[in-house]
Amino acid sequence: MEAARTKAVAATDVRAHIDRLGQTPFQLDALDIDLDENVGIGFSQLHRVRADALDNLSASLLAPYRNRALPRVQERPRRVPAERRGCTVAAWVTNPACARAAKRAGADTVYVPALNYKRGEAVIAGQRTGTAEQAGYPKQCVTALPVVDHDPVAGTREDLLGFDPWRYVKPGKPVLAESLGAVQRAAELGAVVEAGPHLPLVNRLSLETMADWGVERVWLSPELTLGQVADLAENAPVALGLTIMGAQELMVCEHCLLMSQGPCNERCDECARRKSPHYLKDRKDYEFPVVTDALGRSHVYNGVVLDVAQVVPDLIAAGLSALMVDATLMNVEETAAAVARTVRARDVAQRDGNALAKTPGTTSGHLYRGVS
Repeated sequence: MEAARTKAVAATDVRAHIDRLGQTPFQLDALDIDLDENVGIGFSQLHRVRADALDNLSASLLAPYRNRALPRVQERPRRVPAERRGCTVAAWVTNPACARAAKRAGADTVYVPALNYKRGEAVIAGQRTGTAEQAGYPKQCVTALPVVDHDPVAGTREDLLGFDPWRYVKPGKPVLAESLGAVQRAAELGAVVEAGPHLPLVNRLSLETMADWGVERVWLSPELTLGQVADLAENAPVALGLTIMGAQELMVCEHCLLMSQGPCNERCDECARRKSPHYLKDRKDYEFPVVTDALGRSHVYNGVVLDVAQVVPDLIAAGLSALMVDATLMNVEETAAAVARTVRARDVAQRDGNALAKTPGTTSGHLYRGVS
């Protein structure tokens, strides 16, 4: 401190600069200020004192955790490998029309996101449509819980828009969960649980854990290579599946990207912008489709469609028991064609081990090049 050269520092000035806690995990509950008259101090000094104090406080709070001794992971007996029962074909759809088309084309199982199921909304090729909602879904569709799943409590979008996906989770009924919390909760409710591809289950221990929790099938991450898939599938304790065709979701954004076009009334279910296609364009002029769901969250997809039907013989030989077609960005005709191609690839591989030709203009994802 020093004598004020022009204006003396006031207590309100001290509080204003000490209370700049920004993104720190702290908040100021009380501050006692002992300030003489006609004194001055550089505010940068206050900032430095505050930063040092918070660093010291953080270190003190974390010391017991940083200094603790972690127990060694105990060796655990391996579970019996899951029984292989052939290879089924599944389709991921967002409307009744595509669901029925997938079933007619030979899909054994149809997965429907909770946002699009029954009292939800129909989306064809990523665009909201009211015409497809008139038809009903075929029987035995499996509900897929959202990747971002908040309880409908005050202040959440789920509460504001009256959406609770857990009403579809019933004892003895299949459900696909996309987070560890959802897997545990669905299992506790007695549902037949499948773990979705958003869960990074990439080693034997994680598969063992899923088996311990009663998970019936794990849909593997699209970031795995063919070699990694084969390693996981060898004597896997739980049935495994992989998405082999369709749009690859790259990210889920809490912020609605369509708001860049102007003011938003936060009525996502009535938004006219959702009835037309939207894209993000990169420096190479690739267009990445953007789909905003009924809760205002944006989903960004790869600009090149995935198709690894030519690898189906290797996947079946490795031990996979399910193949998925993601028809999120497909119309009815495209859904039927993709499912039929997957069924044919499965049948040809099982009959004589042969493979279909690769589709031009598609990507193999990370099956051959991994994640760098």
